[in-house]
Amino acid sequence: EKQRREAEEAAEKQQPEAEEVPTFTLEQLQDSKTWQKLNVKSTEREAYLSEEDFQRVFEMDKEAFAKLPKWKRDATKKKHGLF
Repeated sequence: EKQRREAEEAAEKQQPEAEEVPTFTLEQLQDSKTWQKLNVKSTEREAYLSEEDFQRVFEMDKEAFAKLPKWKRDATKKKHGLF
């Protein structure tokens, strides 16, 4: 039991930390003057939403959204002014 726990802890320490991406409001990401000043990549604006805002806007989490076909992601982003 102790060895298993130690192995799990060691594995967790080896995993790189997820890079912190700044988050912005939907309104900021819909306003081209604002998101351009914030150096947000135009094709990835949805990635800058917080998890909560992303869930509210797209009605799914970021992982589920990433699994959608590109045409469906693009259509959904257009619907919300993020394309």
